[in-house]
Amino acid sequence: MKLLLVGMISGQIISIIFSSHIFFLLIFYDRFSYIRNNISKINRSYLIMISIGMFFFWNLLSVIYVYISYFTYENYEFLGFRIIIIIIIIFIVFSISYIFVRKFLLHILFETVVILFVFGVLAPFMIKRIEFG
Repeated sequence: MKLLLVGMISGQIISIIFSSHIFFLLIFYDRFSYIRNNISKINRSYLIMISIGMFFFWNLLSVIYVYISYFTYENYEFLGFRIIIIIIIIFIVFSISYIFVRKFLLHILFETVVILFVFGVLAPFMIKRIEFG
């Protein structure tokens, strides 16, 4: 139960920062006027479902990572495995973001740093705290 809570906390941190950053870009940048016009034609209930789905996606991804990370925590042989998982997650987020919004490299790097911080520093710290706390 504690691991689920750690996963949900780290997933919520990522999803709040990620979704608010995406919405900020869509609202305040004129380069996304075409996307903004298409989004305004979509029914509001679909947009709400997409937002909720994004929260569940990040939570699910984070919970899976926390469980994998916890069960390999004692075995330092699997430290490379955790690092590979973090690199794969960052590569997927970075490459998908780079394909869609190439001109916003600074924003993509910001999201990558947030994901690296949450999965690389915050989640292992919280796992260690419930292990020894």
